[in-house]
Amino acid sequence: MTVVLILAYALAVMVADAWARRVQILWSQLSLGLTGLKVRVIGERSAERPTVFAVNHLSYLDIPVLSSLIDARFVAKSEVANWPMFGVIAKVTRTVFVSRVSSQAAAQSRVVMDTLQAGHNLILFPEGTSTDGSGVEPFKSSLFAFGRGDGPEVQVQPVSVAYTRALDGTPLVGPLRSLYCWFGDATLAPHLVRLLGYRGAEVEVRFHPPVPTAAFADRKELARHCQEAVAAGVEAAHSGASAEEGNRSRAAE
Repeated sequence: MTVVLILAYALAVMVADAWARRVQILWSQLSLGLTGLKVRVIGERSAERPTVFAVNHLSYLDIPVLSSLIDARFVAKSEVANWPMFGVIAKVTRTVFVSRVSSQAAAQSRVVMDTLQAGHNLILFPEGTSTDGSGVEPFKSSLFAFGRGDGPEVQVQPVSVAYTRALDGTPLVGPLRSLYCWFGDATLAPHLVRLLGYRGAEVEVRFHPPVPTAAFADRKELARHCQEAVAAGVEAAHSGASAEEGNRSRAAE
């Protein structure tokens, strides 16, 4: 399915962005259907362009989840460009690659700003890695070096993603998080095969109020604000899932 639709996407890009977006949404919806993921949305997505969506990162499943909701290009570490299959997909879908090498910080900031100036939204994973979802790692402030000086007014919207419960209502806490979160030294193929053996799960996407970059003294303050908002959203999502399960258990008794 991905091979067929990535070819369709590549052809659509040569015609119009709107056509490419339709292919992207179709791929996202089919991927969510195949993995049994039900997306629950809380809050309102920013309608301003350009907007940078700062999101916590849990799994490769984040890609179809977010792509189904947000018209934006992803920001990924430069190593992804050389990954088998995923690197090709990332390049075709016009992912913005950034380097972790400090000497290239100015150049990568320019690439990001050029994308924003062209009116494109961006999805950023500021933790720099995927986690088990039990918390949110500190956001790397170097990734927030945009929207200052010359250029468009950039909105930043923190977004929390949490894989909260299986479809039977069981909260995905503790070791159960590893069913849908892909982190550490987990190998992709075995993880995906195991995931496809389950009926599915609910993923909560919470859009927090967007903020202008000009409202913050520097990128560190902006990164801290986004991290705190995202962490609070993740905690609320898991607390809500656990509370609902407890209520169902008491009702059954």
